[in-house]
Amino acid sequence: MKLIIEYHIIKGGYTANNLLDAGTGTSYNGLTLNFYDDGTNGYVEQAKFIKTDIKADNGYMHIIDHVLYAPGNSLPDTSSRRRRLLGLNHADQEGGAAAEIETDGEINSDVDA
Repeated sequence: MKLIIEYHIIKGGYTANNLLDAGTGTSYNGLTLNFYDDGTNGYVEQAKFIKTDIKADNGYMHIIDHVLYAPGNSLPDTSSRRRRLLGLNHADQEGGAAAEIETDGEINSDVDA
């Protein structure tokens, strides 16, 4: 999780235009982030800027439309555990059947992993 969070931070106070003009920036953990403009929207990697230049005490924040994953890093696959929590069986996952669960209360996910 630390690697993912650090991949979203660039030291310094950069506006969105500063980042787009530079084209690249170095994340807090030393990895390169690519910035570009498609003529309509600004992007960091494949994430679109939703809101930019939110002034903070130590720089600027920019809201993007999804989480960035550092190259070679992603969240662990929890699909097997998720299927158990949702009560899906092997036929459901193999046959591509969709399941929808509605609840008006809490879902307790205390199951053995």
